[in-house]
Amino acid sequence: MGTATDANTMLRMLFSRLGQPHIGSPQAFSFNVASISGAGAVTVERGGTTTKERRSFSITGGMCPRCEGRGSVTDFDLTALYDAGKSLSGGALTIPGYSMDGWFGRIFSGSGFFDMDKPISKYTKKELHDLLHKEPTKIKVEGINLTYEA
Repeated sequence: MGTATDANTMLRMLFSRLGQPHIGSPQAFSFNVASISGAGAVTVERGGTTTKERRSFSITGGMCPRCEGRGSVTDFDLTALYDAGKSLSGGALTIPGYSMDGWFGRIFSGSGFFDMDKPISKYTKKELHDLLHKEPTKIKVEGINLTYEA
């Protein structure tokens, strides 16, 4: 009987040969193999002669972080989440369940990352990044420790 590892190896080999678009060797379908590349000078000895050559290599490993190994990307329009002409306190968020009257409003205003009364279209790049993509950051809102995560 084979193990799960054997089955995973077999699947990676199958997809590396038949997958479309072709993205590389079986390592390209492995989640825990890093992509690497390198370049440098090597000394080659052939028939008593020594020469120096420049060589480079690259090994594709793991899945592409952008397409997650699928070969295509499905994104949604982030501006569908908000009305850029409005401020957060003015109802800019169009996501069902998000209201500035509850905890979301308290967290946004308590974070201090952006002006709640400024239209989103006027946000700086940093403010827009903090609204949409900020990495988890510990904040304190009304005396309560929270983690702000966009």
